[in-house]
Parts: sequence; C-alpha cells; structure tokens
Amino acid sequence: MKLWLKLAKEDMDVPVYRGKLLFLSIAAMLGVIIATGFAVWEWMNGNISRAIADLIFPVTAPFLVYALWYKPRSTQFILHVFALLVFISQVSVGFYLFDFNQLIWLPTYPLIYFYLLGHRGWYWSIVLFIVLWTMYGLYPQFAVQERVAFHVMNNIMVAYLLTATLSWMNSREVLFYQHKIIQRAHYDHLTGVYNRAAWMERAEQEVSSKMRHTERMLSGILLDVDDFKNFNDEYGHHAGDQVLRMVSERLSSRLRKSDILGRWGGEEFIILLPDTGLKQAIEVAENLRMTLYDAENGRRRVSASFGVAEYADGDTLDSMLIRADKHLYRAKDEGKNRVVATLT
Repeated sequence: MKLWLKLAKEDMDVPVYRGKLLFLSIAAMLGVIIATGFAVWEWMNGNISRAIADLIFPVTAPFLVYALWYKPRSTQFILHVFALLVFISQVSVGFYLFDFNQLIWLPTYPLIYFYLLGHRGWYWSIVLFIVLWTMYGLYPQFAVQERVAFHVMNNIMVAYLLTATLSWMNSREVLFYQHKIIQRAHYDHLTGVYNRAAWMERAEQEVSSKMRHTERMLSGILLDVDDFKNFNDEYGHHAGDQVLRMVSERLSSRLRKSDILGRWGGEEFIILLPDTGLKQAIEVAENLRMTLYDAENGRRRVSASFGVAEYADGDTLDSMLIRADKHLYRAKDEGKNRVVATLT
C-alpha cells in the first residue's frame, strides 16, 4: 500500500489515508496517557528504572505523530520507529517481569506490525518472537519475580507464531489482489501498455520534472495504425486485436526503459520521450515506423502514421500533445506511413 512507502502532500486528502493516520494518532495519544500513568505509578513506588522505560513512548510519540501529518514523505521511516518503540518498550519491561500481564499481548504483535508495516511487519514480529523466546529460555535471571511455567510460555509462543504466520499469509493475499487491481487500473488489458489515465499521470510527473529542470528536453509521439478499420472489416476484430498486440510489442522492444508508452485509444498509441529533443524524437519515430512496416502479420503489411512534437517554453502537456495530434493528421493527409514534426 502506498501509505507504507511514502505519501505526497496531495495524498493527505484521500479519506483512507487520513483515516489510518487519524487512527494511529488517537492510538498514540492513548498510549501516551496510559504509559505516563504507569510511569508515575512506578516512580511513586520507587521503581525508577521501570518508570524511565515507561516514559520512552510518551516522550517520542508526539514528535512521531507530528511527522506523520506534516512530513508525509517520511512515513515509512516513522512507522518503523513506531514499531521499534513498541518492541523496545515491551522488551524493556520484559527484562523485569515475565508474567501474564506481559505475555498475553504477544499474539497481538503480528497484527500491530502488519497494520503498521504491511507484510514487512511479519519479519519484525519474527525477530521479536526470537528475541523474547531467547530471553526467556536462556536468561532466567532477567525475571526477578516468579517465572511463568514453561508449558504455559510454550503455548503462548505457539499462539504468537501462529498469529504471525496467519498475518503473513493474509498480507501476501492482499498484495496479490492489490497487484491485480493495480494492473487493471493502470494497464490496457489488450496490449499490456499503460492505459490513457495512467499514461497521463506518468507524463505529468515528467512535465513537472521538466518545469523544475528547464535544461531537460522532452518530446512526445502520437501514432495511429493506418487503415485499421478496413483491416477489422476484412479480417475480423480478433485479427485486429492481434495487430494491436503486435504493434505494442514492437514499440516496447524499441523504446528505452525511461520512455513511457501508452494506448491512447482504439488504434492510437502515445509515447513520451524524456531527455529527448525534437531531432532525436524524429529519429525514434522513423525507427519505430520502419519496425512496424517490416512486421509480418500473415495478412497485410502494417503501417502507422506519426506526429512528433517537442515540449517548448510556455507549453503544457496538453498543448504539446495538440501539436503532435495535428502533425499526425498531416501525416495521414500526406499519404500515411510517415513521420511529420515541426516545433510550432
């Protein structure tokens, strides 16, 4: 999930993200109140070291909550710190007291870490499991009060490990379906390249980068498969689908990893070329045109018309694409299977 990587400021307006951050903030404030109460009680009873351990979370939690809301891009780091504080707080208390009051919380740790860190939280919970089990089994001197019976400890640890495993399995299933949803939301189901909405999102990011670094060049290519309607009418839509898949594969094989290829609609494709000027973009378009024209589809030779435009001062993404679209229509009018480009 995006929340557990890093957020942009605009993501703070998304209800699901705000809801999760609000939940974490409320939980942190409750934790501060409870932990502070325990610290005061321990201090009054002369357990100074226990009181200091209980104060770890109250001292740091307000800073973490502030960072969650006002430094969203550091979300992953902050949540790791949250998880680590929970770990340190519990283990530090565990050094002094191994009883049901502490152990009963063990099975909840996988769920807490899963919520905070997604499937990576499972690894955190396994580390915690190993540390606590080692402490209990090898260092009985840390338990200054009566130790819990070994078979009881074993049952609690098995429950903890089972909860951790089920949390991990659940997270893998969530990630699987999340990947499916992302695929459907961002990629064209027929050709496997970006759909129009996803391409626009990626292109806007490149344009923003261009605005920040004015020395960078940026060009776009619009291409349309020639006489595609006639091909569909003559050979059927299934054959037309095969042509579109072939075109997308040929285009992808000739482009750089940094180039952004998408299906604009129907038999139209669109390409954004970062760090590419007009002259180089024309060369790329010519190379793609010849690649498509050399393709064998078993029925007729495939050709496409190309319109190329470079991002100029004062441009927007839309204005550049409008020029590319005009050049594409010129290529069609001038006989198809050609590249047309001018700066203005």
